[in-house]
Amino acid sequence: MIIISLRPGQLGNSLFLFSHFIAYSLESHAKVIDLAFYDYADYFTLTSKEAFPQFPRRKHSRKIPWLRKPVYQFCYFVARIVDRTKFNNSLVVCIHLKFNEKFFLHEEKNKKKLNALFVFAQGWLFRCEPYLKKNQDFIRNYFHLVEKHQQNVDRVISSARKDCEVLVGLHIRHGDYASFEGGKYFYSLDQYYSVMLKVSEVFKGRKIRFLVSSNSKHDYSVFKNIDYCVPTGNEVEDMYALAKCDFLLGPPSTYTMWASFYGNVPLYKIHEIDLPVNEKDFLLPEEWIY
Repeated sequence: MIIISLRPGQLGNSLFLFSHFIAYSLESHAKVIDLAFYDYADYFTLTSKEAFPQFPRRKHSRKIPWLRKPVYQFCYFVARIVDRTKFNNSLVVCIHLKFNEKFFLHEEKNKKKLNALFVFAQGWLFRCEPYLKKNQDFIRNYFHLVEKHQQNVDRVISSARKDCEVLVGLHIRHGDYASFEGGKYFYSLDQYYSVMLKVSEVFKGRKIRFLVSSNSKHDYSVFKNIDYCVPTGNEVEDMYALAKCDFLLGPPSTYTMWASFYGNVPLYKIHEIDLPVNEKDFLLPEEWIY
């Protein structure tokens, strides 16, 4: 049994981490419990029904949302003790990754570490790209939104697509990006506006609209002569609304990457704000994830 016992970050990171473990489980028949998914379990139809998000799902499981976080906290500390005391054996193992350290679940050299009775996984770069590619449609279906969130997404997209030929999703990542990577990908609204103008030129002659989401509140009056709309502001509804756009752009982030993966939508990652933009810069998930 693999127990994910360290939060990997926010929603996008959590979805990708769980997805790679699910893909691994589908091919290896290992059982995975994602205790770190407690904040997001109620967003999705299948995980919302579980006492604790796990795969394969139990046929009969009683939903106990209030217990998810305490159990996560308990297992987190147990895993830290196992890791620090180096108490690793065939019964219990803790695989604790350093920041940006990768662990490839599918590699033969790592399978022995995953065969213990209880494996505590701590770190966000547990990856299994070949299995994820093979099972990508299953993964997408697994993370289907509960009805209330899906209805809100559908309303946003229905409105956004009226009198529109090309819908471009833009994610403005502020908040934590002021310090992430030294603020490298923290762009001002004026800088985002310049990119929107470049993208408008790419699709010149077609009616284009931008669906603009952000993790901070903004006054978008700077977006002069740009046709734009905003989604609900809920983190998962905005993400899944982006997944229904024709193209996506934003700074490097698993938030837009999940939207791109889930909707199979071409994504342009803004690594440098002043570069020219071409349609070929928008890449499908198979071009950047595998």
